[in-house]
Amino acid sequence: MRKNIFNEADYQAILDRLNQVSKDSRVLWGKMSPAQIMAHNTKVFAAYTGDVEIKVSWVAKLMKGVIAKTVLGDKPYGKSSPTLPIFVVDTELEFDQEKDNLLEKMKEFRKTDESYWQEYRHPLFGQLSQEKIGWAMYKHLDHHLRQLGM
Repeated sequence: MRKNIFNEADYQAILDRLNQVSKDSRVLWGKMSPAQIMAHNTKVFAAYTGDVEIKVSWVAKLMKGVIAKTVLGDKPYGKSSPTLPIFVVDTELEFDQEKDNLLEKMKEFRKTDESYWQEYRHPLFGQLSQEKIGWAMYKHLDHHLRQLGM
């Protein structure tokens, strides 16, 4: 069974791992610092709650099937997987603030009313079930926690 950010046990397990991350955590691959990883994840959660608008390029539309398989499939993301430019964080940030921002955005995401998710349309994939959204968000955060050795 797939893990899901909306499932309480899965959420608590992610929080336990996230709470082990510090500004001094070693990044195992990629270019982002721990603070940038926190900010990147906050942006991704914000996109789903409608706080960040995603514009889909024609290239992404052409690659929709491959992207969907990567984002929604069972296989974990590869190391240093590409991201949309809107989610790139390339300035140095204050770790504790970014971690707090992520934890707050995660709470907001989980408290979002079920009717919102029934109406939600992903800019590339269209309508997704709350279960698929919860899986996608768990998978993405898990990828970055593994990047931090957690």
